[in-house]
Amino acid sequence: MSKFARLVNNVAVDVVDGDPAEYFHPDIAAQFEEVPNTVEAGWVFDDDVWSAGESNIGTEAEVLPTVGVIKFKLLFTSPERIKAKELRQADPVIDDFWSILDDPRTTEVDLNLESIQNVIEYTLTAINAAGVATDVAARKAGILSGQIV
Repeated sequence: MSKFARLVNNVAVDVVDGDPAEYFHPDIAAQFEEVPNTVEAGWVFDDDVWSAGESNIGTEAEVLPTVGVIKFKLLFTSPERIKAKELRQADPVIDDFWSILDDPRTTEVDLNLESIQNVIEYTLTAINAAGVATDVAARKAGILSGQIV
């Protein structure tokens, strides 16, 4: 089985075993490239050599907020929410996630979870591709801040 990574500034930010299209929206999956099986998230590719990057030992990791479901939805702009609602009909990934949010047993969203961060990026990428112009990276960072715009 092959390993693939999505690089941002020569850093492997997402690493998967197997086809990235199984986990990500096609626009995001297209950004992946095959990497050695030893590469992990956070590794750096410099001068054609992979390394584990700088150690985070002794540094404090950023902790993102956990927000209520209504606040989470409000972190998306009105045009983004409207387009996501339209996309639910044709996109099972978006429908699955937003169905979980609509479940009355769901009371909060932990923005620290990689799965939540991935589905935010997936949704924003799909919204952008569907005609609601947005800077996906900037919007994702805004949503992860937990601050309503």
